[in-house]
Amino acid sequence: MVHGRVATASSVPALFGALVAACSGGPGSNAPGSDASVAVDAGDPDDAGGGGGLDTSWRARMREGRATGVAVDGAGRVAVSGTVPWLGMEAGMVFALDAAGVERWPLAIDSEFDDEAVGIAADAAGNVYVAGVVTAAADLGGGVRPATRFVASYDSEGGFRWDVLLSWIRVDLRAIAVDPGGRVVVAGCWSGAVDFGGGERTSAGDDDLFVLVLDAGGGYVEDALYGTAGRECANAVAVAADGAIYVGGIAGNDALVVRFEDGAPAWQKTFAGSSGSGIEEVAGVAVDGAGAVVVAGRFTAGTDFGGGPRDAGFGPGDPFLARFDAVGAWQWDRVLSGGEGARLDAVAAQGDSIVAVGSFSGRLRLDDEVEAVSVLLAGADRVDGLVAAWDLDGASRWHAVVDEQDASGSADDALGAVAIADDGNVVFAGNTHSAGIPIVFAGGVRP
Repeated sequence: MVHGRVATASSVPALFGALVAACSGGPGSNAPGSDASVAVDAGDPDDAGGGGGLDTSWRARMREGRATGVAVDGAGRVAVSGTVPWLGMEAGMVFALDAAGVERWPLAIDSEFDDEAVGIAADAAGNVYVAGVVTAAADLGGGVRPATRFVASYDSEGGFRWDVLLSWIRVDLRAIAVDPGGRVVVAGCWSGAVDFGGGERTSAGDDDLFVLVLDAGGGYVEDALYGTAGRECANAVAVAADGAIYVGGIAGNDALVVRFEDGAPAWQKTFAGSSGSGIEEVAGVAVDGAGAVVVAGRFTAGTDFGGGPRDAGFGPGDPFLARFDAVGAWQWDRVLSGGEGARLDAVAAQGDSIVAVGSFSGRLRLDDEVEAVSVLLAGADRVDGLVAAWDLDGASRWHAVVDEQDASGSADDALGAVAIADDGNVVFAGNTHSAGIPIVFAGGVRP
């Protein structure tokens, strides 16, 4: 059963005070003087890192932990969700930054056991929406709640607005988005019998994919389901201008994208390699300015996105980007080849621009002409973060190699979340490492 609680305002709960203090202004906090670079290229393969008129506007290190999401509001303010270690356990965290990357406030999501903020969204007014899990009793801002999967909303200053609770055991929350009308959409998977708010639902298989839609005050609007006798789960969700909802994820070991209209699947596509034993998945989904859906993820050799089977290179899964129109017709796909261990983990779109983030080492080909070159030290194996943009025809526009460095000069970096502000500024979040310890960090690139 879904429960909701609405409050007009609340400060960060007092029991989180020590954790909030530890995550605010401490070591690794916003650090413009730390060793780092964002090598930017406007698309000329002979001039990697040449700048190309891009402004690498800011970067911020927060603290030890793992970033899970990033969002930007109508004023360009940024919110990063993640998980940080605390007293031998893990706590969920939200870091709110201004448009220049300076920390505004942190918010802790903490019980006596492991907790997590799995994703974040923001609306034009600056309200923040967090999806997560607490594994023991915790105060999300409106009073103590039992162990639960939850969706919670906070205002632009971190004040509690409302929360909605879902089954802790049977539901797995994976993604969250908010549309221009203020609807909040969360996606994930569930098994067994669950009431999302509109009556009990029973899964068809091991896990089924679900979408839950809430209004701006946290009230139930509808839920939509997709499932077979196997396992389906969401990794990402996006909302189109016409109200349709796109979900990307997995169906067994295959990549999956589903379009929902009026609470039901309108179409779905799965993508599998020719061997039948590889692992494909959609990790990110976005809707571009023409109303087409763009998905990013990984694939194996022989996968046909609609334009014919594609070859793969290194590792168990190479990164791909693919675009489909509103009725599911294939438009194009791009296979990012040549980078060992390369990944694309998130995608965003606005107007005529598509931006994806991930990680790679060595050289990575973004299209037929453009390569991103990882910033490598002599004799050192290192992974760098990647931010890359394409136009609506799939041509590479620009890319940035994100190279944070610790004292040893050999930190690995990986980007896992991206959002685009109304003014076109691209913000990203991910992890760098300091002496082998993962650090939450974020940054901005202005085309």
